[in-house]
Amino acid sequence: MTELHAHTNRSDGRLSPEALVALAADSGVVELAITDHDTVAAYTPDCRAAAAERGLRLVGGIEASARAGREDVHLLGLGIQTGHEGIAHLCRQMADRRLERAQEMVGRLDELGAPVQWEVVSEQAAAVVTRPHLAAALEAAGHVSGPREAFDRFLARGAAAWVPLEAPAAADWIEAIHLAGGIAVLAHPGDWTAHRTVLGLVDQGLDGLEVCHPSHDANLQVYYQDLADRLGLVSSGGSDFHGRYPEEADRLGRFSPPAGRLARVLERLTT
Repeated sequence: MTELHAHTNRSDGRLSPEALVALAADSGVVELAITDHDTVAAYTPDCRAAAAERGLRLVGGIEASARAGREDVHLLGLGIQTGHEGIAHLCRQMADRRLERAQEMVGRLDELGAPVQWEVVSEQAAAVVTRPHLAAALEAAGHVSGPREAFDRFLARGAAAWVPLEAPAAADWIEAIHLAGGIAVLAHPGDWTAHRTVLGLVDQGLDGLEVCHPSHDANLQVYYQDLADRLGLVSSGGSDFHGRYPEEADRLGRFSPPAGRLARVLERLTT
């Protein structure tokens, strides 16, 4: 099985890179892309050694936050050289912007009467600060019963403490991904990505669509598979594993596209 969309605690996942590798191998995954948000910090020597010991092919990956016109989109960079300076440059930008955003959201929470300690937020974060780190701090402070309430009341788009994330243009990420030897795939396009935005990304060099994803029902999978075929794009897929809920472990490696289309993706990837 192949898993091309999974997260570790280097961004907003629960497991360490080594623990994710072990779980993936135990689940029957033979190719794994770690696609943390705006960072490649998971690709340490220890992580690579753990993959080698389990006979698992580790594919360089990232999930990049980007702007496409007026829309926020996520781009999967698959098969990238994780040490490439172009990727590193954008990751440094995003680490700074995520830090500034989180600090502003902490200020808003204080104004809303739900203060959290910045130390509690920052001590959880590794390479980047994400909203789940804020959710955990809200729960620790007793303001919410769990992450879902934290997002519903405070952290989701449009909620009381929401602050938009200032992200680079999609074209900048696509260029960096290509220079790093990878392919750029639009993640979970069914999460409200407009058709015109998809077409615009194709004009900027987009290589593929994430056809198979837990948020895509059967009809959406058929729709995006047909769209990818018509636009000459590769079809990718992944479980978007974060390790927050027990049922996620059963999804690892089970959202790959059909065999023929998966083979086309794997042909494009380098380690």
